Amino acid sequence: MNAERLHAIALAIRTDLDETKALDTLRALRDALQNQVGAPQEPTHQQAVSTNMQALLAALDAAPSNAFPTTWLDTLDELGFGGLLGASLGDRVRAVFERNQITPSVAAEELDEYVTELAAHKAALDQLIEGMSHFEVGHEDLNPGEAELSILIPRPAVGERLRSLGLEFIDLEKLVGPFAEIATGSRPEVRVRSIASSDYGVFLDIAPQAAAFMAVAVERVVALYKQLLEIRNLRQQMSDQGVTEDGLSGIDAHANELMSSGIETIAEDLADSASVVDQHRSNELKIELRLSLNSIANKIDQGYSIDVRAQPPEPAEIEEGDDGDEPTPPEPESATVEALRTIAEISPKLRYVRSGGDPILSLPVPPPTTIVDEASGS
Repeated sequence: MNAERLHAIALAIRTDLDETKALDTLRALRDALQNQVGAPQEPTHQQAVSTNMQALLAALDAAPSNAFPTTWLDTLDELGFGGLLGASLGDRVRAVFERNQITPSVAAEELDEYVTELAAHKAALDQLIEGMSHFEVGHEDLNPGEAELSILIPRPAVGERLRSLGLEFIDLEKLVGPFAEIATGSRPEVRVRSIASSDYGVFLDIAPQAAAFMAVAVERVVALYKQLLEIRNLRQQMSDQGVTEDGLSGIDAHANELMSSGIETIAEDLADSASVVDQHRSNELKIELRLSLNSIANKIDQGYSIDVRAQPPEPAEIEEGDDGDEPTPPEPESATVEALRTIAEISPKLRYVRSGGDPILSLPVPPPTTIVDEASGS
């Protein structure tokens, strides 16, 4: 993670904590519960527990962090905030009360641990932001009307090999190409916004219309993949019990067939929305879309994180007319604004549960790039 992106994530975390008032409300809930333990017959203490509990959970359920990009999640874990923000913290608090319905003293102790942990992390976060500001480290963010495609590549997928990582980047450009063409009718060169380490992360500047198509595609592939998670888990259990690869091949074939059938439908729907008029080119594009969607599914199965995000444009000002005239109504929304709205609606849905075990998908993808291919221009 480069410093400017880390700074942006740190600022987003602080905004989340400020808006939810999570630390203050969690501390008030702990105090109320401790008071209830000390004086269980006092009804005001029980009421305070209920009031603070409702306020905390409502704030956490509406927290901005619930819509953080998928590709930020590893950084949140690395910073120690993985279970201390938004719905994740809300689930932990609910679990505390469910486990300790008849032992409120134990619940109070667990909440005290959360308060201590969150307070320490918030103090460290404030120091991090202060230090970055002192050294004039910028914070990488999108300008109004911009969109970004981000992919986190697991290190095992490419190892530590520069060649493999370089080829991976080239193949990502192939993956993006069909979506750019269906949105705009052309394939402009893909520009890199930034690159990060840990897991290898690449953040690409992409036209909002193309980004919207990608968001729709990834959302639908993720929805399909969630249907395969139980199959993947059962396959892993069978593998752990000693079932051979030949014995598991039928499960693999079934999973690939289910995904392939769903992807065919997605490719048809996206191709019907293409701005390409030529029927022959439209058919070619449909094939390319299917291969790109296959690639997305395979990558998700291998542990990649794929996310699309955008920054809404500045709101248009309504021009005032002359004295006595009606204000001039705003212009109808452009395709770009519609695309940005689509991305904003879909982006929070791109999260998915990473399953353990070995990958299960092996769908056909575009031919791999080789250094010889690139050198020869073929």
